[in-house]
Amino acid sequence: MAEQFAKRYLSRRNASDVTVVSRSLSTDYEPEGSPASEQGVRVLRGKYDLDMTQHESKLLTKEDVDAAAQV
Repeated sequence: MAEQFAKRYLSRRNASDVTVVSRSLSTDYEPEGSPASEQGVRVLRGKYDLDMTQHESKLLTKEDVDAAAQV
C-alpha cells in the first residue's frame, strides 16, 4: 500500500527521476510472490482509486540494498 501511495505522490509532483519499490523482510506470513490482500486491494481501489491488483511480494535482497546505496 505504501508503494502505491508513494508512486501517486511522486507522479503528482512530476518526480519521474525517483524509483519506488516495495520489498518484504520475511516470509513468515505469506510466501514470496503472494498477491496483495483482497482487503488491501479493495480499500485502495474504493477509497483512494489506486490499483494494486498486479502486486506480488518480493523479498529484500543484498542486490536491492547495494543498488539503493549507489543512488
